[in-house]
Amino acid sequence: MSILKAHVYQKFGSTVINDAFLKMDEKLREGFALCAYSLAGRTCEKQIREYLASHFTRETEFAVIFEAGDKGKGKLQKRISEDSGLQVTFLPKKDFVPLQAADWLAYEANKMAAKFGEGTLQSESQLRWPMREFWQYPPGPLGVYTPEDIKEVEKKVEAAKQT
Repeated sequence: MSILKAHVYQKFGSTVINDAFLKMDEKLREGFALCAYSLAGRTCEKQIREYLASHFTRETEFAVIFEAGDKGKGKLQKRISEDSGLQVTFLPKKDFVPLQAADWLAYEANKMAAKFGEGTLQSESQLRWPMREFWQYPPGPLGVYTPEDIKEVEKKVEAAKQT
């Protein structure tokens, strides 16, 4: 944790409960370049822009970087490009250490969401020690798209389709 505390200032995370996501209309998902990865990644990118807007000036340069090997990266790039005009950089995690921490956090967050959904996780005190540490620092949102959230996304995508 000391390495993270010295070099990481904020975390952004989102996970999607796949069973709920797969119930979304397939044509809608394809039409809007949605997969669980692009939805979660797009949510993180939005959180990053909001964080930057509240902490830095408009002239502050930044890069949005995701791991190069993840399935769905083309859909993520398309979604972010169309929604915000940004170009995402994809790097292999073996060459970019912060992505190793992000990958670990994504794994643990997915595991946590699954256990919570199954009812086998009641509180953060039941998380493994590293995740409890990561939960406390760095600050930042870790969200889960629940089945109810997916229904809201579907409504919003349907509404956007009408315009």
